[in-house]
Amino acid sequence: MSRDRVVMGVTPRGAAERIVDELRRAGFEANTISLMLSGKALEGPLATSMSMRSVAIRGLAPFRAAGPLLAGLSGPALGGLAGALIVMGIPERAAKAYEGRLRRGDLLIAAHALSYDLETRARDILRRSNALDVSSASP
Repeated sequence: MSRDRVVMGVTPRGAAERIVDELRRAGFEANTISLMLSGKALEGPLATSMSMRSVAIRGLAPFRAAGPLLAGLSGPALGGLAGALIVMGIPERAAKAYEGRLRRGDLLIAAHALSYDLETRARDILRRSNALDVSSASP
């Protein structure tokens, strides 16, 4: 049976490249991994490979994103990032925690999992990497 789950967590920017590399080695295609951050643009090979784009989100300016969750942020986001994430199926408590951590300079990583096995792998990778507020939701 096919599942459609997004596993996400927040991490300091320095850990993002390692986490994305681990997700790719675990079977996630590049187009199933999303990054979101506010403030300065992400630099280095990860930024080049992820095709970061600017997005207007109230309360997070400048805001940058890449990956499939970018599509959910492209419309008007009433209520800021938390509101947009809630509309995408992220629980309110987690969405507000993500928005707060992004405002403090952390980076949100999300992996789109189409099977229970991939969901478990993503969750394990994020937890081993000390990502905070790791959660899953159906978009």
